[in-house]
Amino acid sequence: MGHLLDLVNMDSRTLIGVLFWICIAWAIIIYMYQALMLERREKKRLFKFALIRIGYAVSFFLFFFRNQIPDILSVHFANTLLFFCIYCDASILLSLIFPKKTFRNHVLTSILLICAVAFNAIILITKNPSSELTLASITIFALYLVPTISLIQVKSSRFKRAISIFYMLLLATLVPRALNIFNTDKINILYNDCDQTTFFLAQIVLMFLTVLAYLLFIKEDNDVRIREMATTDALTNIPNRFCFFEQANRVFSRARFSKVPNTFLFLDIDHFKTVNDTYHHHFGDVVLIEFARILKRNLRPFDLFCRYGGEEFLVMLPAHDEKAGEIVAERIMKDFSNLTFDLHPEVRLTVSVGIFSAVPGYQDDLSDFIRKADSALYEAKNTGRNRIVVFEDKVMEAE
Repeated sequence: MGHLLDLVNMDSRTLIGVLFWICIAWAIIIYMYQALMLERREKKRLFKFALIRIGYAVSFFLFFFRNQIPDILSVHFANTLLFFCIYCDASILLSLIFPKKTFRNHVLTSILLICAVAFNAIILITKNPSSELTLASITIFALYLVPTISLIQVKSSRFKRAISIFYMLLLATLVPRALNIFNTDKINILYNDCDQTTFFLAQIVLMFLTVLAYLLFIKEDNDVRIREMATTDALTNIPNRFCFFEQANRVFSRARFSKVPNTFLFLDIDHFKTVNDTYHHHFGDVVLIEFARILKRNLRPFDLFCRYGGEEFLVMLPAHDEKAGEIVAERIMKDFSNLTFDLHPEVRLTVSVGIFSAVPGYQDDLSDFIRKADSALYEAKNTGRNRIVVFEDKVMEAE
């Protein structure tokens, strides 16, 4: 039993030494890893992350030589540097949760400034080592609390929620250390007891966890960005064909069971080749971007649409019948015909629309519905453009 207790009553100086070498090792690994990164933004972030590990190492180095070097270094500077490193880690974690700065970043900065000033002032006044442990524990607790609450509150992945659990466990280890203010013994960071050991072991785990979590967060973000690149049209920033068919197949399958109509609009900007030839491709790109915005503005949040190719766009209106589809098409045509361009105010453009609407049967296929809307569009182009044609069997016969 005594040997088991030794596992939670280890030498604090030894554990601080372990933390020092862990931070040095991680700094080297991260620096080597960032050298392999191609994207400049990620290289910069990883380099900063490696520097933070160096900052941790310096603070633990100074803690290790407590009572052998001046207190201004081993107490004031070491703790302040530790607070700053934790602040940087928490800020990075917040940036991964919230890409844009929020009030949480201001709260975190305020905690760092207030606690760091209060810590150094109180230690100078009281000269009580127990106060150092208590104030340091409260500061670390407050700094870790902000990202921990953020991870719990926001809708995030299971992995990020798992990380929040580990942070909560670390916060729990800080509570007994904070209560050392009531201890009459003159204790400091090198004092050996179960509370100290638990805290330092939690720090060792956290040093591994923080780096692994950061690298995995980067991978998760990169996966999201790759997914967006694979499913978004680079020019118009709306879904591409791949994304459309992936979503439309699911909606189409549900419509078979719910027996609700699906309406498809196939749209083509009239005389777009002439626009490119006359005003060049840059202006043609502007036209496509503006048309995509008009589409998005005139559709419901759950409607599906994409740039099908070139100047062709495809829209799927779930639970909309033919008449409702015509109303949407007319609205889009009106907005587009009234559109003016700063580059060429004299230009007025129109769009042709083919529509097919039906309740999907068990034998029907998504591609058949799209093909019929395309046939209706073909008829609209052949009969004068700037018009809506609803698919009928005679359209197929005309072809």
